[in-house]
Amino acid sequence: MRRILGVSFGQDRLGAEIIEYGLFAKKTVRSENLVLPEAEERDIFIAGALEKWKKEHAPDGAVIGLPLQRFSHQLVDMPAMKRSDMKKALLFELEKHLPLPVDEYLFDFLIMPGEPGRTKVLVLSVKKEVVRRMTDMCAAAGIAVTSVRCNTLSVLWNMLDMAGKNVHGLFVIGTGDGYEISGVKNSSPLYLKSYAKNADLTREIERLAALYPGGVYFMGDADAATVERFRGRKFAFPIPGALALSALRKNFLNLDFLPEDLTRTGADPYPYLIGGLAAASLAIFLLTGVTVYYKQWSTLKAIETKGAAIRARAAGVLAERKKLDALRNNRDALRDFLGKSNVAIKAMSELSEVLPKDSWLINIAVDDKGKVEIEGFTRKTSSVIAALEKSKAFKNVAFSAPILARDGEERFALSMEVEGR
Repeated sequence: MRRILGVSFGQDRLGAEIIEYGLFAKKTVRSENLVLPEAEERDIFIAGALEKWKKEHAPDGAVIGLPLQRFSHQLVDMPAMKRSDMKKALLFELEKHLPLPVDEYLFDFLIMPGEPGRTKVLVLSVKKEVVRRMTDMCAAAGIAVTSVRCNTLSVLWNMLDMAGKNVHGLFVIGTGDGYEISGVKNSSPLYLKSYAKNADLTREIERLAALYPGGVYFMGDADAATVERFRGRKFAFPIPGALALSALRKNFLNLDFLPEDLTRTGADPYPYLIGGLAAASLAIFLLTGVTVYYKQWSTLKAIETKGAAIRARAAGVLAERKKLDALRNNRDALRDFLGKSNVAIKAMSELSEVLPKDSWLINIAVDDKGKVEIEGFTRKTSSVIAALEKSKAFKNVAFSAPILARDGEERFALSMEVEGR
């Protein structure tokens, strides 16, 4: 059996839960909720608690949770794109919203459906120094941190899981330090906000209930009168337990803010894996194309041979002439299909030869008329343009979208035509 530690760092409280789990079962071993002392004694207190949990329970790893107040969060409207491309685009978008340079933050995001061709993106950002302080404390106690999460989203996922599918409404979480409210539509959080202990909770729920109609769900420090007034449903689920379970059960709210250097124990195999898969995909594509081309060529030769034999025997017989005409039509159709198939093979083969070694593609499209559109990343887009213009296989090379540059890389989108089409 393995053990995972969920640690919730609140404003004034430190929560922990040890979960023991195996292939078919899991159980809570220990749960604690500690009140933190004054600021000057706080770090020593937390370090002592971590060392105690390590000594008594020997967890295999820990999931750290930070309160919503530690995060900057925005719901932004973006064009629909792949997650890898969205992450690069958000590096530019976040510069509009964050008070400090984006390089000083760790961020993760949740993509939700929007209008056709658009999407809503919930982005949470936390200062690197805040996360580093917590992970360093765990490292000093000998505890390996496997994930850093937002307390609110971890608890919200568990509440949504209990509430059912396609949930709408408000989720009110009492943390002991205050309140956190999430506005949800179709089980997707569209609104997040923290409130102090002395906030007028009733008035705020009334206001938000009009914007996010549906059920009202409570967890933690919410009095019975408030729950009854809104005919709410109350859950009893500790935040540290939600954090620990989030590492065991993957879900779409599992945003992670673990620093990159803590996710690797050696050389990162990801670039090599992607490169290998890309090379294998290209080889399979070319091999399939060559096989199809050979089969079509063999069929064409066989039809032409048969046609010649029929012409020799026909000697003007009408019936035989009709057979000959039918075979000619089949031959012309195959020739046309063969020419169209060869366009894509020719384009892919030429691109693999001429593109600079520091360039890689994320998208390629070739139509029957020989028009080619490519998107990718490189250190210098000019080198890609020069290589394509030198190639005898392409003509009319042009930009189809502006260049985006960041961290020494440029994202390009180009269009061209296959020569001879």
